[in-house]
Order: sequence, then structure tokens, then C-alpha cells
Amino acid sequence: SIVWKMASPLIDPRTKKKIHFMNGKDMSLCEEVLGKNWRELVGLDKEHSKTNARGYNHPKYWASLKKFYEDVDNNKEETKEEAKSEPLKEETRKEEANTVADDA
Repeated sequence: SIVWKMASPLIDPRTKKKIHFMNGKDMSLCEEVLGKNWRELVGLDKEHSKTNARGYNHPKYWASLKKFYEDVDNNKEETKEEAKSEPLKEETRKEEANTVADDA
């Protein structure tokens, strides 16, 4: 494909050797790489619908994705709070240094 021809020079040669494109006719590579139960692993034995792709469990993956972004948001809030308090800590250090200098 055109995209592969454009992107492949940017990919490390060792990584490039690991990339295989399947054409849908010869699935022996799937069995070789994933094992005899590859159809079950990739969800080919499940029904495909408009709302659910084979092998994709929306409730399971959506919950983990939501938790991931909640954790990211919580970390952002903690970082913001730390950033707000940092100038205050610096100001306190300066005041303490001035007090010590005045006492001397």
C-alpha cells in the first residue's frame, strides 16, 4: 500500500520484520504466530454487529479506558495544586532566610 511505502523507511528494520499484512486468503501465519486457537483469540468465532466488533468487549474496555482517564485527570489536578503551592513555598523560604539574616 502507499501508506506502508511511505512509513516503512521510518521504521526500524528489526521492527519491520515483525510486521505482517494478512490478505484474508492464507491464514496459516495466524496459526503459526498465535496458535491453533487464533480464531477464538481474535474473536472470529463471535458474532459481528454494528455496535460490537468481533473480539471487542465494550463494557470491559470502556471501564478500563474511563479509569485510565480519571487517573490522568486526577494527576493533572495534583500537579496543578503543587504548582500553585510552589511559589508560596519559595516565598516562605525567602522570608525565613531574611529572618535568619536579620537575626545575625
